[in-house]
Amino acid sequence: MAKMIDNEPIYSGEKKVWKMFYNNLPQHFVVYNTRSIKGWEFDFCIMAEGMGLFVIEVKGWKAETVFNVINEDTIILAGEEKPCSSPRKQARGYRFSMVNMFRQTLGINPLVMDLVCYPFITKKEYYEKRLDIISDEAETIFSEDLENVSLLTQKLTARYNINKGTPHDELNAKRFVLIRHHFEPNFDLKRNTVELNPGYSRLRIIRQEIRDEVVDEIIQEYFSGIKEIIFVSSGSSLIKLVDQVEAQLAARKLYPEKGDLGVGEQKGIRGNISQEYNIFNFAVFELPELVGMTEEDVLIEEGKYDERQKILLKELAAKTAFNFQQYEIEHAPGYGNILVLAGAGTGKTYSMVSRIAFLCNRSADAIVNIVSDIAMITFTNDAAKNMKNRLKKMFMNYFVLTSNQKYMHLIEDMGQVQISTIHKFAISLLKNECMCLGLGYDCQVTNETYDRKKLYHLYLNAYFAEKMKEDPSFVHQMTAPSYILEELLINFCDQLYNKSIDVKRLSMDELDHPIETMPYFNELVVKVVIKAEVEYANLIKERNMLSLRDCMIQLHGMVKDGKITEHRNKYKYVFVDEFQDTDDGQIETVLGLQKLFGEQCRLFVVGDLKQSIYRFRGATLSAFDQVRDNGGDWLCFTLNRNYRTDSRLLDQLHCVFFEMGRQMRLPYEDKDHLTSRIVKKCEDAFLLCKISTHSKDSGCFYDDLFNELKVQTNAIIKLGKQNKLGAEEKTIAILVRYNWQISQIVKEAEKRGIVVRTADGGDLYRLPSTMDLYKLVMAVTHPHNKVYLANLIMSNYVSLNLNMSLLKTGDSDVKTEELIRVLDEYFMLILGKRWNQLIAEFESKPVLVVLREIYEATKPWRSVSGDQDMQSAYRMNYECLIEKILQKYAREYMTINMVNDFLKINITTYQEEASRKPEYDSKDVDVICTTIHKAKGLEYGTVMLPYTGEDISDIRVKGLSVNVLGGKIYYSFSQGKKVDYSEGYDIKAEMYEKECEETRILYVALTRAIRNIVWFEDLDSEVQTSWGNFLEVVG
Repeated sequence: MAKMIDNEPIYSGEKKVWKMFYNNLPQHFVVYNTRSIKGWEFDFCIMAEGMGLFVIEVKGWKAETVFNVINEDTIILAGEEKPCSSPRKQARGYRFSMVNMFRQTLGINPLVMDLVCYPFITKKEYYEKRLDIISDEAETIFSEDLENVSLLTQKLTARYNINKGTPHDELNAKRFVLIRHHFEPNFDLKRNTVELNPGYSRLRIIRQEIRDEVVDEIIQEYFSGIKEIIFVSSGSSLIKLVDQVEAQLAARKLYPEKGDLGVGEQKGIRGNISQEYNIFNFAVFELPELVGMTEEDVLIEEGKYDERQKILLKELAAKTAFNFQQYEIEHAPGYGNILVLAGAGTGKTYSMVSRIAFLCNRSADAIVNIVSDIAMITFTNDAAKNMKNRLKKMFMNYFVLTSNQKYMHLIEDMGQVQISTIHKFAISLLKNECMCLGLGYDCQVTNETYDRKKLYHLYLNAYFAEKMKEDPSFVHQMTAPSYILEELLINFCDQLYNKSIDVKRLSMDELDHPIETMPYFNELVVKVVIKAEVEYANLIKERNMLSLRDCMIQLHGMVKDGKITEHRNKYKYVFVDEFQDTDDGQIETVLGLQKLFGEQCRLFVVGDLKQSIYRFRGATLSAFDQVRDNGGDWLCFTLNRNYRTDSRLLDQLHCVFFEMGRQMRLPYEDKDHLTSRIVKKCEDAFLLCKISTHSKDSGCFYDDLFNELKVQTNAIIKLGKQNKLGAEEKTIAILVRYNWQISQIVKEAEKRGIVVRTADGGDLYRLPSTMDLYKLVMAVTHPHNKVYLANLIMSNYVSLNLNMSLLKTGDSDVKTEELIRVLDEYFMLILGKRWNQLIAEFESKPVLVVLREIYEATKPWRSVSGDQDMQSAYRMNYECLIEKILQKYAREYMTINMVNDFLKINITTYQEEASRKPEYDSKDVDVICTTIHKAKGLEYGTVMLPYTGEDISDIRVKGLSVNVLGGKIYYSFSQGKKVDYSEGYDIKAEMYEKECEETRILYVALTRAIRNIVWFEDLDSEVQTSWGNFLEVVG
């Protein structure tokens, strides 16, 4: 209900409008009527914070009285002696008077919009009587708009969207109360501040039967945007609250849907409510013993509770689904940094989203500009995208609930909020420092490796030439071919970059003594690696580019040396996700940036040391200690209520994890026990199931694996007939450590006619969509080359079969002419152009436009497969590829040769780039095989672990392994069964670290399961330290 400042008018038309505004507008809208401005008396003025003012001219005409509309200023009405003038011009006159008044008396320029309202005329009658001559539909309110909450809100919002581009001052809280004070001299600015920002949340404990007036108060608060948490002692109180909130939602054409709010009619019938009800920002818990837990009713506003109330809230959390841990984090005071130790599946994303909601909505010191006040660092691009989507969805829920334009502005701002990976965050900061780096303001980021590999090749050849001059027999001392050495050196460098170590600044003193089989390796590092990296850095600098792999190192150096200028955004809050995966350099950078952003900046750090599985990237278990030891006030919280896994399975896994902790392999204690209120339809015996097999007999092993897969598939099908299962619950994940294991399992599955999906994400440049485009581009750039023409004809763009034997015989020119004839006929049929005409268009039109025309006309995705999912994947990854090309050449005039070079380099150098996968949507059971690292952050109904008998202390890594300890670089190299270690390499310490990392990887794998886990005991394994040894704790 809107806030109506003036009395109800006496005229029928205005009377109806007054009542409809009162009943159907949100309560934060303020409405004035029959007010005079400079001699002009308007009918109505609606003021909406975040939007502006709507001046409305009301005409109480009825359709039958409108005789004729001659023009805008001549409206003939029955019973009137003189024609009526335009109501739109009247509204516009009020608008100009109001704008001038605000500018002259208040010095502000809010957005003022004009509308015409016909309270007794429908939209249909409006067109029949030609009232559209007077005012457009967008600036006219009809009788059906007035009488419907949703339509009225849509009408005002649509008008605002049309006019919001007009230069104006935002109608923020300060200007809003200033205008109210102007119209209402008795309006107390200080006293009424609370009305403008009702606050974030209220938690109530109500011992007796809830009274109607309390229900009304709660509902009114809820629709003003306040989060409501209510504990009641009876089912009748619970139902009373639920009935009322759902009735009010229905009146606004809203309905609850999986934690969100949907717009429209309620879908389906409400299920039975048993002791709790939870929708977006509205939770009710029934607890009969409430009367005995407290002697009085309790009201807690915005998480401000005393010690006695805190104890009570913990007791309530133990007996209900209420999560006090989340509540405590959400409402934590703003004066300190926050550290959240979040166990697997405990809702760390929710903790960040709800914290932001609190900061944006609290009654005191709420965030005004989310773009300049908040930044968030995530570990992956997918996590950043997910976080943005979650925040947008939350603000959209607030908007549909309250109709407050503040939330629409927040949604629009999400595109500018700094939510990204730490590398993208670094790049955004470095681009502001381009002058300090010797770069232009329009510098680009590159991750290409072709030129870098050429430099390695050049310097390695120069090194060989130098050594051969000194000792002609040096070639016989080589233990590996030159191309292998080249790959080893690049790998050595990349491993150091992954640990945020600047290879360009390495010295011989930092390298451990070389390994026995390659005594010249340290020389190679100095004379090849460092020189190549220095020259490559200078090369991309000349091209006005930043290296993606080098950006964190550069930013860390600038922050450490104090060379970075003050950042334009003085962030108040910086959120860091998956903090356990950051390396020392990144941690120092984040802490340094906090100081740079100013004293007001607070960190919100969340992570789980038990899920630290990126040691190869430099992550250590000291991450949390480093931030706490850095000084400042830190508030530490723990999350251990799991929202993913069956509670019985968690109890069994606790025994496994506790044993890992007892052996000092996992940072796990009894207090880390994950709890859950979830109980799935699964018998106890199948929660954690062991299958014994023989790994040495591969046929037996795969038979056991796929037989059990069939058992689990049938179990899910049976379960799906009894209960509705989500996509994740219908998924069986076969989790492994290495990609070669995936290849073997998929290969064996194909032999048996079993479909097993993979989650290979780095295959963009190996997909049919990329290879087809490459064949097209090669044919265009070599229009008379018979090989490239034949490749195009056999590609999915043309998809015609050729007799290749005919191309190997006869006259070459004749063969080329025949291929061109085929292309001429094909493209004339679908595009009306010959092959040479098509080639010419690449010189006269933008390259991507011509490629798009060919793509849309030939529809290559249809030739790939008849399967809709495969066609969808083809199209998605074609668009992804085009995006990559656009990013590469964003500031250059693109030619077809540039596209050709881009594709050639990325395909021939086997570049890894994430592809896109269509959302899996099937009624069937989905089977996926992926590595545990790629499964992190995901969840599956059933998890299968086929390889549990391997030695987790085995530090023999194929090829080169690089470690850094105490500023010294140690490395090992394996070739066949032989492993060489540099002199100072601590084998025993490395074995222990490897065991610890493997137990953390096992922790991640086990905590992906929703319902059950199947692990395979290797009867042929004799190793003492394996995953199987830990899993045997529970049999």
